[in-house]
Amino acid sequence: MRKDQDSKQELVFRKERLLDNMSRMLLITKVYVVVIVLIGIVNIGITSFSSFHPNFPFQYMVVYTSFCLFNVYCFYIVNRQMKVSNCSVKHIDKWEKIIVVYITISMTYGAIISVMDQVQYQDFMVYTLCMLLCAVLFYTSINQILLPIIIATTILVVGIPIAHHDFYLFYLQLYFVALIVIITFILSRVVYRDYLKSYKTKEQWLVELKRNAILTDQLQKANRQLSLKAYYDELTGIYNRHGFQRDIQDIYRNRAEKSIDVTIILIDIDYFKNYNDHHGHNRGDNTLRSIAQAIADTVQEYDCIPVRWGGEEFVVVGRDLTEEQVHTQCKLIEMAISKLFILHENSPVSNIVTVSIGACTLPCSNSTDVETVIKSADKALYKVKKSGRNNYSII
Repeated sequence: MRKDQDSKQELVFRKERLLDNMSRMLLITKVYVVVIVLIGIVNIGITSFSSFHPNFPFQYMVVYTSFCLFNVYCFYIVNRQMKVSNCSVKHIDKWEKIIVVYITISMTYGAIISVMDQVQYQDFMVYTLCMLLCAVLFYTSINQILLPIIIATTILVVGIPIAHHDFYLFYLQLYFVALIVIITFILSRVVYRDYLKSYKTKEQWLVELKRNAILTDQLQKANRQLSLKAYYDELTGIYNRHGFQRDIQDIYRNRAEKSIDVTIILIDIDYFKNYNDHHGHNRGDNTLRSIAQAIADTVQEYDCIPVRWGGEEFVVVGRDLTEEQVHTQCKLIEMAISKLFILHENSPVSNIVTVSIGACTLPCSNSTDVETVIKSADKALYKVKKSGRNNYSII
């Protein structure tokens, strides 16, 4: 499992490095083409308008032209390939080799041109520029950079004594070539080391970003759960008083009408204290859950909202209900709770659990007016309790 994970990470790294090298290859091909065109223009101008004539104008033209065409072709195939989303190991291996071949050819061209320059100028400017450009621009491992350096340097070292026969100068030039090789190799290592460091930093940053995203998601879920706990009764699962207040505020926030007929139905379980004292609080909690579920199922017909008001009291909130619908709703709640057939031996009004209900409907222009409806429904409930309970009253 660990090996598979490491292999996957290595593949991702190689893919990133390949894409970066391909982007830099596009850049260096454009640089080479522009420089070669400028050199060609300068050489043509010197040949045409001055008495100075290089010894190898035709050979230079052939080398520069071929190198220019080579870079144009490389730009074309790389630019086209970067639009392809193939990320297989075989594809990466193939293009890593192409990058190494390109670096080798670029350094080799620099060596060939510098050999030709020995006849007239005795310098290594083109060789040096090609070596340093490839070392700085490309992210290469030791194996990938050594082969191009060795091939290009070998061509240069073999070509120098052929171009001129000054062996004293040749030995001096060898020191200079060795210095260029060392600098090129060191630069390539520094660039590659910085790239690795940057990649690891980026990888760590992405891991941290992913971890933060997970933590943020967990925090949001926790906040949503806290929000639910704030608005819902933990025991019964229906709205609590905070949920009731939020729902009332939402009604007036989302409605364009100035006044809404609000119905409040207050429900109180008859002699529930006696029930708790006789059967215990655990059974009392189960009874509260059953009654809350019965109320919630019953009030769906008129799109009403059930609320646990506290203790053994419940509230049903309705909007724009007719008087007949309020009567029907109260009867349905009574019947639903009676059908539960929860035994209550200590109730003076029945041998099963019953409820007393008080209801009121009034027009309300804002959430504050709802308090008036609640007080009126409470008066209706008090009237039922005073008259013997197990009934309902509507004001």
